[in-house]
Amino acid sequence: VSWLLNNIHNCSFYDYINKYRVQEFISKIQKGEHFNHTILALSLDSGFNSKSTFNKAFKMIKNDTPSNYIKKMGIV
Repeated sequence: VSWLLNNIHNCSFYDYINKYRVQEFISKIQKGEHFNHTILALSLDSGFNSKSTFNKAFKMIKNDTPSNYIKKMGIV
């Protein structure tokens, strides 16, 4: 699995998993869950273990911060 991710997908296992975690977070935002829960709570519920790991992964994948992304999507 490691070889496949590194050589075919050009990413590490954690980068691959974090992509799906960020997608889960965005799905929760699109459902409006951020009106009832904090961004941190939603990130933890999406599988991240810390705020810093979530912010780093989100910024790497979406090239933006979570709060700016939410504002730009007009879901505030």
